[in-house]
Amino acid sequence: MASFRNAQFSKAIQDISGKVSLVELIGGEIRLQKKGGTFWGLCPFHPEKTPSFTVNEAKNFYHCFGCGEHGDAISYVMKTKSQPFLEALKFLADRAGVTLPQAKILTPQEKALEDEREKKRTDSYGLHKEAADYCHQILKNSPKAEKAREYLKNRGVSWAIAQQFQLGYCDGSLTKHLIPLVSEPSLLEQIGLSVKGEQELHDRFGGRLLFPIRDPRHRVIAFGGRLISENSGNRAKYLNSSETDIFHKGSNLYNLDQALASSKKEPLILVEGYMDVIAMVQYDFSQTVASLGTALTEEQIERVWRTCDQPVLCFDGDAAGQKAALRAVNRALPLLKPGKTLFFCYLPKNLDPDNVLRQQGRAAMQERLSKALPLIDVLWNHWAQPLLDPQRTDWLPEEMAALKKEISDTIQVIPHEEIRFSYRQILLDRFYALKRQKRGLPFFQHEKKLFFNKNELSRPQNILGQKILLGILLKNPILLIEVEELFLRIDFTDLTLIKVKEWLLGEWFSDQDFSTEKRTQQCTALLEKMGESLLKTHASFVFDPEISKEDLVRRWKEIWFYTINLQLLKGDRARIKEEVKENLDTRSWEQMKALFLDVVQQPEKEQNP
Repeated sequence: MASFRNAQFSKAIQDISGKVSLVELIGGEIRLQKKGGTFWGLCPFHPEKTPSFTVNEAKNFYHCFGCGEHGDAISYVMKTKSQPFLEALKFLADRAGVTLPQAKILTPQEKALEDEREKKRTDSYGLHKEAADYCHQILKNSPKAEKAREYLKNRGVSWAIAQQFQLGYCDGSLTKHLIPLVSEPSLLEQIGLSVKGEQELHDRFGGRLLFPIRDPRHRVIAFGGRLISENSGNRAKYLNSSETDIFHKGSNLYNLDQALASSKKEPLILVEGYMDVIAMVQYDFSQTVASLGTALTEEQIERVWRTCDQPVLCFDGDAAGQKAALRAVNRALPLLKPGKTLFFCYLPKNLDPDNVLRQQGRAAMQERLSKALPLIDVLWNHWAQPLLDPQRTDWLPEEMAALKKEISDTIQVIPHEEIRFSYRQILLDRFYALKRQKRGLPFFQHEKKLFFNKNELSRPQNILGQKILLGILLKNPILLIEVEELFLRIDFTDLTLIKVKEWLLGEWFSDQDFSTEKRTQQCTALLEKMGESLLKTHASFVFDPEISKEDLVRRWKEIWFYTINLQLLKGDRARIKEEVKENLDTRSWEQMKALFLDVVQQPEKEQNP
């Protein structure tokens, strides 16, 4: 009889589990409140007044202490939407952006092949477990493992930690030990435990210290191996299992199973190597994982986010570490969503976490982790570093334009509109600030006779000037080409003005054409809502049909200076004064003098422009 097998979808189920947030799925239907590491809410399966329904996103299950319902994302959809398995899987696949294999009714022959594949997977789990147990005993007892034990001792690894990670040593006898357990010896080659020599199979990991790699269900699915002998010829120092039906390098993480079981509330820490993880755990950073010999993948980032919203990635402080961090940034940008981001911890050059812990202690590592940089800072530092070269006093306009374009193009991949807008605004604000620092020139020349009452516009917290500045741009959006830098520096205090500013910048950043009738109508409607009469009273020049664009820009900048810039300078002056009190160095003193001159000598500048 023909049969339908859920096993056809095993890979798709794994992909869906890595991409669907159980909290987001269930939280979209019932109100969840976080308490510790668990989310609580009223059970959707039985009536209750006091929440007894829990969601554990790290371990990917829900459980109700009232009625006993328990399951994962698929079972939740099946039960709450009364859908069969396949329909629930399709629903979640659409949500996760995963393509399902075409479902079909299996013929007896196909069913036999599917059963064979499923048996191979089951056998693979069992053989990997046996290999881990066997090699661990060799490490513990065999004279052949003496150098491996000595290596661990020299690295400061206690036997308790070696047992916790079930470290092992492959002395060359593993294949011979496993052959009696399989019907076909070739299976050992297929699952990556043995390799074929000229005459017979031999150990893939011979002469190596073994690091068992487990899935979140604590099943051994692969190994990492490190050569112990120094006379190893051309053999690679580290070797990982090849891809198999149960092991996909880009979607797994070393020590994820123990990190998920950790009761600690600190952020998840991601390091680069097996020994780094072991050292971190030995120093009580139990929530530490590592990628498996490759750059961090999109699947691994999504998997980490299911456990922790803001994980910390540790990298060496040298050029290679900075490149690795930048690769992680570029992988993460298209995946960013509200609340989910990455932090980056740079270690001293030529020191890995193991070195830092053994040389400087846990407190030193904790301090570095606490100072981890957010993703946006790593991105900015990458761009700003060349501009801060003291050998260059200025940059060509073409170079500055290229940098600005790179900023805009890079963050365009962020899918979430609000996050993308915030990144663009923050990064361009920093870009313009750095540009001003490199340029060291005034924004414009002042007129002796002003066309507005400067005292009225320069009052602290007075939003009149802010309304006028925004109104002029709504009337003439094309002016943003010239004043974007200054406009980004305005910290609007009125909620309505903030919303209008965000709309205007959002349209501008997305390269909208403001000359279209629709955009003109939108700008006019917003201007009327803000009060067009303000412009007619305080900036009537805007309505002069003969005024030039250059004159509009100059007058807008005059208003900006007296409305915004003086307040910014005074605020900076107060901040620098506090810094000088705490740390009087050359840099602080020069900043203080410059800001003092900008604020205090302004009347002299007005009289002698």
